[in-house]
Amino acid sequence: MRDRGALLPPEHGGAYDNNYGPISLSFLAQAHRVSGEEVFAEDGDALARYIDARLTGGGFDLGGPRYSEQHCGFESVLGLRYFSGRIGSDLGRYRGDTRWGRHAAQPDGGVDGHFAWMLFWQIQDTSHWHRTPSAAPARHQLRAGTVSVAFDDRMTPSLIEAGGTYYLPAAVDRQHGFGPVADGFLLCRPMGEVRVRDARAEGLTAKLVTQPVVDRDHVLRHVRSLYVTDGTRLWVTVAVQRLAGAPYLLAGLPYAADDGDRVRRTAEGDVVSAGGLRLTHPAEQGADRFDARRALTQEQAAFALADDPRGYGNPDEGWRHLVTSTAYEADPAPGAPEGLHVFAVRYGPGGPFAPAFAGGAEGLTVRTDAFTAVIGDAAGDAHGVPELTLRGRE
Repeated sequence: MRDRGALLPPEHGGAYDNNYGPISLSFLAQAHRVSGEEVFAEDGDALARYIDARLTGGGFDLGGPRYSEQHCGFESVLGLRYFSGRIGSDLGRYRGDTRWGRHAAQPDGGVDGHFAWMLFWQIQDTSHWHRTPSAAPARHQLRAGTVSVAFDDRMTPSLIEAGGTYYLPAAVDRQHGFGPVADGFLLCRPMGEVRVRDARAEGLTAKLVTQPVVDRDHVLRHVRSLYVTDGTRLWVTVAVQRLAGAPYLLAGLPYAADDGDRVRRTAEGDVVSAGGLRLTHPAEQGADRFDARRALTQEQAAFALADDPRGYGNPDEGWRHLVTSTAYEADPAPGAPEGLHVFAVRYGPGGPFAPAFAGGAEGLTVRTDAFTAVIGDAAGDAHGVPELTLRGRE
């Protein structure tokens, strides 16, 4: 099955999920250890790179037909350790409940056989953890320091981590994602090839994403989204041909805060915008409205909306029934060149935020207190690759 550009071995007859997906790495690791057949290593490498790309730097992940935010990560340890060395990345950051690794016992004191044989596999394995991130850029990930963005198949963020807060795609009028909203219509559904450009300069890491989208009136527009991080903060600049009405940027649902020890629910984050910024919550309560101020987890809400709420439904499908959610909404930034709406948001700690914009023959120039970037024309270069120039503070 295909997901985010990766071909993955299916687990339990369904799509990837953050519970069984990493566990399958352990079975692939053991199969390769015992048989020596390279096919198991090849499948494991592909799955490990996929997991590495979708995980935030803090190791948080969620999603899939059988996922659990309180899942037992112990069964994944063998595979995560085995393949961390093979792909050269720190898969040990995967966030799970590893208490089973120490206990593996049932309430009556008996050893749980389901975990006992996995524990033996781990004891027999002599591989070591690889503890540093991969330096190679990945299409579906932007990561540096304590900031990371995991992108979905549409190359819109599926999870943002910045300033110790995890942001999920927000929902408006049954549409989910990060992106400009005009007349209640979210512009983040690509109607053509999505093109990506990575860049690094002077301690900065950046990714430019160009998406052809269609608005409510079936007009083709190009959304250019620039993500820049210094490892502590994340700047997001989104440019699109001028929109009618009062457009805004759907800038994420603050979901959880990470203190380095535990992940806790939250309803707000450290976000500033060059335009107006507001944190909105659903005006009505209901199963299909997710208010981050409530104690309900995304997992519980997603299962409640699934076709089978007893726990065997697909929460990813259920979550698609969500009508609206808590969301940060950012108004257009002032000073944008004629013919463009530009949205500028910064996630993470910092002082005032007042970027400047200028148009020209080379494209859109964005200047902040930390960097200067030039975003090329939406058509890209002669090969259609987005053009991006990135420089540190001048």
